[in-house]
Amino acid sequence: MLFLKYTFPGWFLTVCLFLSGTFAFADTSPLRLSSGDEVSLQRYSSDGDTLILWTPSDFGMQPPAGSLAQELVFDGLEVWLADLHETFFIQRGRKSVDQFDPSLLNELFDKALALSGKKKLLLMTTGSGARPALEAARQWQLSHPGNPALAGLILFHPSLYSGRPPLGEQARYLPVTAQTNLPIFIVQPTLSTTHFRVTELQQKLQQGGAQVYLQVLPGVRDGFHVRPDDHLEEADRIAKKKLPTLIRRAATLLLQTAPPAAASRASPEKQVSIDTPPGLKQIRLGSTPPLQLVDLSNKTRRLEDFRGQVVLISFWASWCPPCIKEMPSMNRLKGILKNKPFTILGVNVGEKKPAIKSFLKRTKVDFTILLDEERKAYDAWNIYVVPSNFIIDSKGIVRLGSVGAVEWDSPETVGLLKDLINENN
Repeated sequence: MLFLKYTFPGWFLTVCLFLSGTFAFADTSPLRLSSGDEVSLQRYSSDGDTLILWTPSDFGMQPPAGSLAQELVFDGLEVWLADLHETFFIQRGRKSVDQFDPSLLNELFDKALALSGKKKLLLMTTGSGARPALEAARQWQLSHPGNPALAGLILFHPSLYSGRPPLGEQARYLPVTAQTNLPIFIVQPTLSTTHFRVTELQQKLQQGGAQVYLQVLPGVRDGFHVRPDDHLEEADRIAKKKLPTLIRRAATLLLQTAPPAAASRASPEKQVSIDTPPGLKQIRLGSTPPLQLVDLSNKTRRLEDFRGQVVLISFWASWCPPCIKEMPSMNRLKGILKNKPFTILGVNVGEKKPAIKSFLKRTKVDFTILLDEERKAYDAWNIYVVPSNFIIDSKGIVRLGSVGAVEWDSPETVGLLKDLINENN
């Protein structure tokens, strides 16, 4: 960037000339693949030798991504935003990224390197976008043995499960998770269910030989980096402001990490897609996990203390929109069944008592709240998603459950609960 200053009597005028390749004007010309598909791109050019290719999550490439790309350009990082949903005519939504063809992404990597003239390529994506990114990166490694151009991945709160696991069961990871040996930098907000399992994910990635760097962001919500500022809490805004510095540090670490000589050896594990549908379903667990937690009055509550009643156990967090959405219907359900042997236990996951009490001043809750700050119950019950709900019968056996929110006062749901209540009465 070149500044020219002209001085006039009593004042001066500064003219800023932005040299070619320095100012972050986006080039939106598409890139054609051999399939005939034209990749929708926003290219923010720089004079550096590293290209960051940013691919979308299930819900697409959000507009604030462009602002971040502009800031990164001034530090020598060229950034390309690839709108793959528009490219492949795929509707945005849950599991939509699984429709991206890794072989076409592999070709996109090649063409991006060739057209940009860069020596190094870093992939960046969010959440479920990590799935096709890792698959395509592995394909690229296999088709370019010994080529160190693909230098690693920057992943925001990645989700690498093969699908949403059945309630109460351990999640399965995509096989590529343990077949990845490229260096990876994970940006992990704490107000996210992926944070609760990030150590588990690190261990799985390291099985394939990946060097994994982890940056935890306390008090920050997932998706903070692509949300408009007026949708952010103060901690989110601070983290977003510091994000260009964090990404530059991530890029430096990845580029300094010795590249693998070849792709990691494939495991014999086959990919199995498991995706538990939402809604209240019948479930059977081998045994009912223990539950012993204190409530907001520091009174210890045990699940066995409620034997003889039907119990709804709901794992929730105050930063979880679906959790908050279902709470009013839980309040109404308690009123409907107020004269029945029925109780609700809301297990708050990972939050401290002051934060919970502050939330409860704003949100009416008519049932008992239990504190699982250290996530012991969360782990014992194999929770991966909040809200997760379990219905326990009067004998202490898990009978029904849901992964995700439920409309608890719907006639169908109330009928199911009344049937359970009446079984032994």
